[in-house]
Amino acid sequence: MENRKTFKAENGKQRGKLFAILGLCASFLCTLTAGAVTLPVQAAETERANTISGELYDKDNARINKTVLSGIYSAVTGKSEATYNDLKTELKTKGGAITAADIRTASADTLVTFGGQLWDLTYISKDSEGNLIATLWLGDGVETAPYSAGWYTSNKNFKYVGNFYSASYIRSYLNNTPYAQATGATAGETTLAVTDESLISINHDGAQAEKWKSFISSYSGFLVQPKNVPWQVSGPSENSLYGWSINCPNSLLSIEGLSFADGMNYSGKGSGLTAYSAWGEDFVWLPSVAEIGGNGFWKTSEDQRINSSAGTDDSDTAWVRSAGTLDSVLCYYIDNDGSTTKGYGATNTKAVRPAIHFNLTKAAGLTEAPEVDIAALWNSAVQESLDSGKQVTFSLPCNWYAQPDSTYTTSFGDDSGAGFDKGRLFVPTGANIKLDLNGYSIDRMLNSELTEG
Repeated sequence: MENRKTFKAENGKQRGKLFAILGLCASFLCTLTAGAVTLPVQAAETERANTISGELYDKDNARINKTVLSGIYSAVTGKSEATYNDLKTELKTKGGAITAADIRTASADTLVTFGGQLWDLTYISKDSEGNLIATLWLGDGVETAPYSAGWYTSNKNFKYVGNFYSASYIRSYLNNTPYAQATGATAGETTLAVTDESLISINHDGAQAEKWKSFISSYSGFLVQPKNVPWQVSGPSENSLYGWSINCPNSLLSIEGLSFADGMNYSGKGSGLTAYSAWGEDFVWLPSVAEIGGNGFWKTSEDQRINSSAGTDDSDTAWVRSAGTLDSVLCYYIDNDGSTTKGYGATNTKAVRPAIHFNLTKAAGLTEAPEVDIAALWNSAVQESLDSGKQVTFSLPCNWYAQPDSTYTTSFGDDSGAGFDKGRLFVPTGANIKLDLNGYSIDRMLNSELTEG
């Protein structure tokens, strides 16, 4: 395991983009490798951003904050007291994608508090199952980490190179995935040039920060992996200002958005958990230049790109996942003026600003009552089978999400009915039920295992 004692939170000066977490306490606890570090809440620049008041999800009580969710709908549509259906209509009107620029036109650059952190609302789209998702980008990276584990190589033909995201230290820092290490190198402490490929190996122990371990454990039930997001798998159907080159280090899963030098196609590098597209399994990931660049896919503003935690160790600049376009040494990053630039070695430290896909459809299912009483229909089907002794088919009329429950954490229905037990769906002895999902899904909405759950 690498020594990560040099990684820290930077309090620093305030610049560019400043925020307030409204409705929360004055500070929150973020545990990094150096121990527990209390990070200050930053003052709001109200003329710049719309910061929705309140925490999106109360994990202790397993409840979505309906007011915050409605605030997202309103920010995106420009309508007061907007609903989920309003958002669906707006997404259809916009051709299936709503960018940060569209949101600015409707209201303003918008920030949402989720998991105790502020996130920029950058993009609205659908996942491969048709769920509406909000792509959120961490508003301010207050911790720093190196891209690689203290080494680099100028030989772009090696199976692993220092600026290859799927095997990078920074990906492991977020997700505890295996990463490429080199004999004699230490993350955050060395800048080792590797010319002998035999010195490079894979560390399977991972290097995840406690902050992101806790975040993923608590909130992954609402997160969609990039492999399930069509535009991240195949890219847009039309060209953009970036040209959508096929030579694609650390790209969207198959394309980047830049022109790369000959030999800079990384699609064959790595294998298994470090394969080129392996990061598509991650719940938390670094965005690419093609996504966040000034003319990029999300159409972010300069204020959204600027990292406010200015301080030492380049904490006012932030990594993106894109490799440099010319060699296997350099990486792209967001400069302190909001521009994206290449030319920084992967062994250096910069701020960590990951992104996530939040499942709005699932969240809406926890706040908006279905048009039918699914629990009653389920109970009726189970009772009918008990009474008749025959098989009864139950077809889901819509998505069915368990609701918060003080006794069972979450519950599908009251135990007084024949079809429920301890919050679970229950088929008692003597009943025969055929469950037809009918294109919908059932979710117990648990973030961890539950005895008899």
